[in-house]
Amino acid sequence: MGKMNQNKGFTLIEIVVATGIFSLVSVIAVGAFLISLESQQAIVAQKTVAENVRFALEFSSRQMRFAKSDEAGSCAGAGIFFADGGNSIRFLNSNETCVSITLDGERIVYQEGATSAIDLTNVSDVRVTSLNFILNEAGQQPRVTMIVEGVSSRDPGLLMRAQTTTTARNIPVG
Repeated sequence: MGKMNQNKGFTLIEIVVATGIFSLVSVIAVGAFLISLESQQAIVAQKTVAENVRFALEFSSRQMRFAKSDEAGSCAGAGIFFADGGNSIRFLNSNETCVSITLDGERIVYQEGATSAIDLTNVSDVRVTSLNFILNEAGQQPRVTMIVEGVSSRDPGLLMRAQTTTTARNIPVG
């Protein structure tokens, strides 16, 4: 009987080819994972900026909606609802306390009377680059348009612009 080749196993070339294919598949999978992770982080940063800006707009709108006419002139001026414009606004709230909403550096700040200021935006998440109040008291119903622009603190390329218009509802009828 002839001698048969009893060697069982893989040749060096087979092992090198298999390792190369496995490495290539691993690099592609890791690359795809890293790209999806970066996309997810960008989406979270964008969502956080939107939430901060939306909260500041909604909170401010709610406060301005119940503003009262400053008959005594102690806050906004005699007989008017809103004062200042630009990057700040003052008005009397429903408790007849003078309220201000202001751009302070890169954050929106709410202050009621002599109390300490409250941040409406979180500087670690969003930097407010622009805040503008456009006042319109012509006619019966005073209006304020609030325009906010902010960028992500983590990714300055993520920009959010939002605007809302609010009317004061506490109008004297007569």
